[in-house]
Amino acid sequence: MKLPVALRQAIPGLASALDREVLALGLKLSARVKQKLSGEVLKVRTGRLRRSIHMEMKRGANSIAAVVGTNVSYARLHELGHSVPGHVVEVRKARALRFLEPSGAVFAKKVYVPPYTLKKRSFLQSSLVEMTPEILQRLSAVAGSEVRQALIKGVE
Repeated sequence: MKLPVALRQAIPGLASALDREVLALGLKLSARVKQKLSGEVLKVRTGRLRRSIHMEMKRGANSIAAVVGTNVSYARLHELGHSVPGHVVEVRKARALRFLEPSGAVFAKKVYVPPYTLKKRSFLQSSLVEMTPEILQRLSAVAGSEVRQALIKGVE
């Protein structure tokens, strides 16, 4: 029977098919993240975070992955949430701090900033969770199809 040989010969085709599918899924995930950053999760101010979303293919000896991420420092604060304890801001180099209140400009040597919490507004993790069923289904379908073709060749 030629089955083991056919399965070994199917490995390059399977790897190539999985590469194409992972690339397509990575691009779709990247687009989903950008959609969430277009007002669905966060309101767009400058568009910097949305423009920074990128997808990179990572290949190992026995693996392939599409990594979607950003290099913008404040993205983590929105993705995971963040708490800031109350603290005092003091003048260092200037003569005074200036800020606006309804009554007009206020000057001070130091001010107390009360504690605040930035709630979690996930756009990366939530996009991946939403797409997980589709990712699993599509990768399973590609792998199944390639193995099925190898089995047919091996039985002939």
